[in-house]
Amino acid sequence: MTAAVIAAGCGFRVTGDLATMTECNCSVCTKKGLLHLIVAREKFELISGAAVLEIYRFNTGTARHSFCRVCGVQPFYTPRSDPRQDRRQCALP
Repeated sequence: MTAAVIAAGCGFRVTGDLATMTECNCSVCTKKGLLHLIVAREKFELISGAAVLEIYRFNTGTARHSFCRVCGVQPFYTPRSDPRQDRRQCALP
């Protein structure tokens, strides 16, 4: 499946198998009701908004989380569990 997520300031397109989506149990994802889809970099395309994306890190500082400075959405990140792999973990509502 290919899907596009477009927020006020940024958008991305991702191609992946919805059967592989997972539910994160962290407090942020639980409160927002987000599901995660891990895809290889070539299956991920940032459509718009590179200029409004910021990266933040916490705890070990390994994972790279992105957020939009315009609308606050947290669209994707590179997971701590496998930072050397060029993958994106997409948070889908």
